[in-house]
Amino acid sequence: MKPVDPSQADRLLARLAASRAALIGAFVLTAFGVKLWLLASYANATPFWDEWDAIAANTFVPYVDSKLSLQQMFVAQNEHRMVTMHLLSLALLAANGLWDPVLQMIVNAGIHIGLGVFILTVFGRQLDRASFAMLTLLVLAVIAAPFASESLLFSIQTAFYCVELLGCAALYWLLKGQPRAQLLGVALASAAFLSLSAGALVFVAAAAIAMARRILGVDRGARPWLFAILMLVGCALCIAVTPTIQAHKIHAAHSVDEFLSALFGLLGWPVRPDAFGWEESPLAALPIFGVLALNGPTIALAIRMLRKPPPAQDLRWTLLAFAIWTVLILAAIAYGRAGLAGSIRYRDFCALNVVTNFLCLISVVEGSGRRILQFGWLGLIACGLIGQAMHIFPGELQARYQTSLQQEQNVKAFLAEGKFPSGAGAQRLSLPYPSAKRLAGLLSDERVRSFLPSNLQAAIAAHHRPDGSLTVDDRLGWLRSGLLAAGPYLTAAGALSMLFALLAGWRGRRPGTP
Repeated sequence: MKPVDPSQADRLLARLAASRAALIGAFVLTAFGVKLWLLASYANATPFWDEWDAIAANTFVPYVDSKLSLQQMFVAQNEHRMVTMHLLSLALLAANGLWDPVLQMIVNAGIHIGLGVFILTVFGRQLDRASFAMLTLLVLAVIAAPFASESLLFSIQTAFYCVELLGCAALYWLLKGQPRAQLLGVALASAAFLSLSAGALVFVAAAAIAMARRILGVDRGARPWLFAILMLVGCALCIAVTPTIQAHKIHAAHSVDEFLSALFGLLGWPVRPDAFGWEESPLAALPIFGVLALNGPTIALAIRMLRKPPPAQDLRWTLLAFAIWTVLILAAIAYGRAGLAGSIRYRDFCALNVVTNFLCLISVVEGSGRRILQFGWLGLIACGLIGQAMHIFPGELQARYQTSLQQEQNVKAFLAEGKFPSGAGAQRLSLPYPSAKRLAGLLSDERVRSFLPSNLQAAIAAHHRPDGSLTVDDRLGWLRSGLLAAGPYLTAAGALSMLFALLAGWRGRRPGTP
């Protein structure tokens, strides 16, 4: 075999790195463009549901009164302490002068895309060109497409995107084995918990991997046991400060069958009968096949690592931690929210499970038939995603948009006339808050009116203000409008860039190179 010239090897590695960087750049452009395009078409700045309490009443009003304390930032919203969401909301209010949920949706889109960049950067270095290209396309599909349209269109969903990004980053650093890296990991895991309660399960996943490596002889001594104990203590502390909402127990699983049904539905997404409109098909009674087909790669990787454990620094440990964390989250949802497990917002966790399983598939499958298995598995996932795209989320987007327009008109009517239109409170979701009386109280508060979004400000009659003024601050409105208008162009530029990057990577590939 002819030896490889070191300079030639360096050039090949540089070309490979450049092609991957180009693909990541194209991914960012395309995903951000699609999200902006969707926001321009379906987003509405009228605050919705928990946003009135969590953001307006509990954060912005104390801020306007100059009474916002650190303790108030940690006040629980249901079972969560959404500190990262509060910080982002406050920063945007200070920068813009008005509450702008759409601007926060745009920032949320950037956080979600950051998760994709993190996954591609961390795991892409060890993949060959074809596998990296497939991973990029899969990540693009589950991040850019609005499968979790509720997360896209609600500004408060900052919490969901932050817990995913911070949780994944935390596991990466916690499992590096270096004290400084682990301290950073603890900080990131804590920030994940302070985004959404699911962040507490990061500590459990890290502890599970530490114990597995110690039992299997990968790590030695007492340090792994100490690390695992500290992780479990961290989880226990998070659980201790998480409130229990008695009214929410009605949504919890009340039997093993109910729990398993909800769990299989989450683990099997998007390979489910409802993705194809087959709810009445006999296949609907056999969800376990979709669950096994989708999660088979994770099971196979776990078995292989038990039989032949890799070194502690091997990224497969981090990948297995991702899988454990994701399954724990979906199990927690199935247990605590069995009646709501099909909610749109949870699909982002399901999407992370899909990406994790594809990475496990790449890690497990070797030999000449690996491409067939990769394409076959991706084909199955693609069928499910296309089924979702055709049968489910277009209707969800349109329904949400039409509802938001009605809510906006009813809120404007109250701001102008001091009362909601007749019958508005009786019709479901005609108001953007479940209690008409509570919403009326908030809209009557001059402090709330002072920071209402720009789409609602014009409805406030000047004589409703003691000084006769009208709030017009919308300092970043030009940026919001410009970004929303740029969506189609960024999408086109990103799609073309990705096509060229894929073609250049393929043409630059030499026999025997990855």
